[in-house]
Amino acid sequence: MVSRYHKKTLKSKGRFEMKKMVIIGGGIAGLSAGIFAQENGFESIIFEKNHTMGGQCTGWNRKGYHIDNCIHWLTGSRKGSLNELWREVGALSDEIEIFYPERFYTVEYQGVQVSIYRDIERTQKELLQLSPEDEKAIKEMCEVVRILATVEMPTEKPMEDLNLFDFIKLAKSMGAGGKVMMKYAKLSMEDYANTFKHPAIRHLILDYMPERYNASSYMFSLATFCSGNGGIPKGGSVQMVQRMVDHYLSLGGKIKKGYTAKQVHIQDGKAVEVEFENGDRVGGDAYILTMDSKVAFSKLIGEKYMDKPFRTWYENPQLYPVNSAVNLSFGVADPCKDIPETLFFDCEGYQVGCSVKNRMSIKNYNYDEFGPEGHVVLQASFDQVEKDYVFWKDLYKDKASYEVEKKRIAQDAIERMEVKFPQLKGKIQSLDVVTPVSYEKWCGAYKGAYMSFIVTKAGKQMQSTGKIKGLDNVVLAGQWLMPPGGLPTAVVQGKFGVMRLMKKLGFKKD
Repeated sequence: MVSRYHKKTLKSKGRFEMKKMVIIGGGIAGLSAGIFAQENGFESIIFEKNHTMGGQCTGWNRKGYHIDNCIHWLTGSRKGSLNELWREVGALSDEIEIFYPERFYTVEYQGVQVSIYRDIERTQKELLQLSPEDEKAIKEMCEVVRILATVEMPTEKPMEDLNLFDFIKLAKSMGAGGKVMMKYAKLSMEDYANTFKHPAIRHLILDYMPERYNASSYMFSLATFCSGNGGIPKGGSVQMVQRMVDHYLSLGGKIKKGYTAKQVHIQDGKAVEVEFENGDRVGGDAYILTMDSKVAFSKLIGEKYMDKPFRTWYENPQLYPVNSAVNLSFGVADPCKDIPETLFFDCEGYQVGCSVKNRMSIKNYNYDEFGPEGHVVLQASFDQVEKDYVFWKDLYKDKASYEVEKKRIAQDAIERMEVKFPQLKGKIQSLDVVTPVSYEKWCGAYKGAYMSFIVTKAGKQMQSTGKIKGLDNVVLAGQWLMPPGGLPTAVVQGKFGVMRLMKKLGFKKD
């Protein structure tokens, strides 16, 4: 159901009747906010700095191939509250085909191959056959996955608006999931991997997610996939975004592309207009900022408006670091039917950023039509931490050297792929290389992060409401409000941003 509100009588306070909502940022959060603004009777307009919508949920074409740089799997693809929200914003429908891979990913280590399957019983059986000495840890992992598979992300209203009955309902929906989350949040990925004896199973855990993440994030990922809630919509990121754009426009919303916000002008505790880099100024009655939160605070409204959670996150990078990546995309003149959906394997070591990598991951996009007939896209991804971001940022100062390094990394990757898959020798071409600088340049991403803050085992799980103390008509929305972020967080926070702003300005629910 769409959350609709009506205005209280506020004449004694001299407040205006809200009509126009200005939304900065055309990613998933911005589109979600725009849709709910229109559904609630407002005239909204979305301003996006790029000439394409979607923010980090994006893709592009190169050399006759399509590169999807976002959706590896989508939480909310099965029936449930999040699925209903994706449908409400137009991202999913009965007509959209969803692909459900048989395997989440596969790891090869010293000649041993092991997979996480959508069928958790099969996963348990094969892991037990591989390592009987890990029986207790394997069974516990699979049981945790079964428990967390029943947990759903709250999408009806913000946590701060939940009443006693809401909390009781939430507790029932969580079941034993709450205790499980608390337990694994206190373990790093490295801690958790070390509870297993078999080295291939340890790699099964550490290859998928960086060691400094807390293990609850990993468990939720497994549960999402194994519950059938991590399918991949046909057409990937670009087509899903376009469906949301079409829905927003059908509701009467407006979009302005190529508009980079420069400053939000504030008078007497209210935003009065947004100034853009091109000199345009646009006023409104209410404002939702959905871009990178660091950009919002440092550039648009000022860091004095930063709330306690954001200050804690930014001021404690050891507890709340951010992650980026180098993504290499390749066009392959082969259907690649024998390569798993995602495969991690040993390779000859080579430099990526500040680190020498001796393992690679390859994602196979042969489930969708991203290349000419008989061709597919393969993508390699390498984790990058903050020191790597500094490396790429410094290198980018000399554009020629930056491009040379990207080509070198791509060629080195091709050579290692040809060693692993000799049948592909001479069939692989580089399509594109994305670095932490790419995320920063195109999306304004803080230190090149493609998601929000990582919550380490020593960090505290927190959320920001996005409400800005001292500004009556501005809120933040987006993945940065609820680490570790991602598409589900973005679409939910877009909706919540509208609800929070309307409540802040004196609206109440019908």
